[in-house]
Amino acid sequence: MLKPVEETKSTSESFPLISVIIPVYNVQQYLRECVSSVLAQVYSNLEIILIDDGSTDESGKLCDEFALSDERISVFHKTNGGLSRARNYGVEHCHGDWILFVDSDDYVSPVYVEALWTAVESRHCNMAAFAFSLPFQDGDVADLAQSMSDVRAAGDIKVLPAKDYIDNLLYRYYDTGAYCCLYRREELISHPFPDMVFEDAATVYRIAYDAEEIALIPCNNLYAYRNRQGSIMNKGVSYRLVDSAIRLGRRVYDDMNRWYPGDASAAASCGFSITRVVLLKTTGYDVKLRRALWHELCSYRHDLLMDKRAKKIKRFAAAASYLGMHSFIALSRAMNHFTR
Repeated sequence: MLKPVEETKSTSESFPLISVIIPVYNVQQYLRECVSSVLAQVYSNLEIILIDDGSTDESGKLCDEFALSDERISVFHKTNGGLSRARNYGVEHCHGDWILFVDSDDYVSPVYVEALWTAVESRHCNMAAFAFSLPFQDGDVADLAQSMSDVRAAGDIKVLPAKDYIDNLLYRYYDTGAYCCLYRREELISHPFPDMVFEDAATVYRIAYDAEEIALIPCNNLYAYRNRQGSIMNKGVSYRLVDSAIRLGRRVYDDMNRWYPGDASAAASCGFSITRVVLLKTTGYDVKLRRALWHELCSYRHDLLMDKRAKKIKRFAAAASYLGMHSFIALSRAMNHFTR
């Protein structure tokens, strides 16, 4: 079982400095809840880095107000460059040897940091993670763990070989969000977030490969992930979105074939899934984008269809792709409607 931890404020003498990086862009209605949840951590030896990524609302002003209220908070204002650049900027300017990321429209359990640090420290790993965040609809309240007793009640910490953890990421059995993991700063320096959509999925698995072993916490209510209309995956299709999906699939497939020759089935599942998601967002007017995505999707479908470790619904989708693009899109949309 997880080693009991005293639920009192931790001290710098016994715990290392952990940097929590929060990129901020036009989230004035959510920012206070997010930052307050980080300030309320049981693990207190924190450095909180707020990166105002060129906000045009009151978010930047709020960041400055937070910095005046708590000496652990540092604020950086920069021109808008996107989530990846904001995170990388935070990594460059933070001081902790360990780093966490929190999205500024989300919020965290008071033992979010404590649980992840306890996992890496007790299992002597270079990375810790939990399998899932807790999604909630904008306007609702997420039921998060309130103590380390809640974390311990979820079960034992497992130590997974990198290959097992990566496969679970690529099969989408685990959440690929960067906020699910505690990282060594040096790994984030070596593997900066690429300038693309799906930057988390393109980065976390590479850091896991270098870590060799990952301490996995079975508690999945440490991080509240807000579903809202303004998120990029709830917007329409764009060339950048299509290009990112194709780049991600190829990046993962090439890496997995290099690291594990002859065992890249999980990468095929990832490539098929991400191109399918974006393909279903297209319309009949997006002819060139559809063709590019369809060509990419078809390159993964045979490996996925033959892979017994993949989810059955995904293997069914791979089989359905042999009906042709238009039939596949219609069937996939119907499947999505009935499985919501």
